[in-house]
Amino acid sequence: MFFHLGIIQGFPVRLKNELKTETWYFGDYTEKYSGTAYNHGYEFGFVFGMGAEYKKFSAELRYIGFNRNVQKHYLTSNTHTLLFLVGYHL
Repeated sequence: MFFHLGIIQGFPVRLKNELKTETWYFGDYTEKYSGTAYNHGYEFGFVFGMGAEYKKFSAELRYIGFNRNVQKHYLTSNTHTLLFLVGYHL
């Protein structure tokens, strides 16, 4: 059994920043606008995981929490991810 705790720092490779609105009157009408004009340039977060190994196999449950740095004080962008990883050591 193993545990780990760490920090994550990085820059996003691709972001999809979009706000979609739909207006219904007498027919279908869809408009798309940009979500914000501000990019999330830098990411900082933490990771916690625990797992187990058996012979050459491993399984891990990992939690990742990101706080993206947005250039305006009234915008927030937090990401929480839970992963289940299965591995085989060669």
